[in-house]
Amino acid sequence: MTARLLNTSLALLCLGLFEVLKAAKISCRNEEGEAVDWFTFYKLPRQVKRQDKDSGETGLEYLYLDSTTRSWRRSEQLMNATGSVLGRTLHQLYKAHTSKSNNTAYLMYNDGVPKSMNYGSKYGHTKGVLLWNRVQGFWLIHSIPLFPPIPGEGYDYPPTGRRNGQSGICITFKYNQYEAIDSQLLVCNPNVYSCAIPATFHQTFIHMSQLCSKSSSSEIPGRYLCSLDGSTAEDTLAS
Repeated sequence: MTARLLNTSLALLCLGLFEVLKAAKISCRNEEGEAVDWFTFYKLPRQVKRQDKDSGETGLEYLYLDSTTRSWRRSEQLMNATGSVLGRTLHQLYKAHTSKSNNTAYLMYNDGVPKSMNYGSKYGHTKGVLLWNRVQGFWLIHSIPLFPPIPGEGYDYPPTGRRNGQSGICITFKYNQYEAIDSQLLVCNPNVYSCAIPATFHQTFIHMSQLCSKSSSSEIPGRYLCSLDGSTAEDTLAS
């Protein structure tokens, strides 16, 4: 092997490693933008006292806990800020949408679709977001109606989510765990309102691809038990 060919090979190897490391960054994020294994939040309900209607509470304050902290704390961020835990995490989705990468997929679902007050009874009462590539990704499950906005509109928090308490959890998963998630999501029967799953993922994630295209004809099992540690999932129909 000539020196020139060797240098070219090393350059391509380094480029490949750089792309892998870059792709691996998709994960749940804390308020500093750092990757965490998981986080959970509780958006505080807006309290309006009769004696003091202008209490200073906006209905956007929240408590936060993640895999690196030891206790709940009240965030200094508001839920509608891009620097909030949800703003930081979902920024990855909006960035991926802008880049139109064929190596990244996402799926957003909510029984209360943003900018609509119609709740379809044929769908599961479930809300969430998935974003992943061939290395890893995150699954955000939450209780916020009309959230989040479609990628083209950027991050925001709906006024309808301010009055009541809201909660959610985000978990970072490796790519080989998404096949079990694909079957698990089918049981949820989600109302998908925005998604982009490149063709390279279709053979591996059959259900999510069909849910994205609104073409799913799979029979929904009454119950699905699975392990996300890489072992084979077990499908059990309810009696």
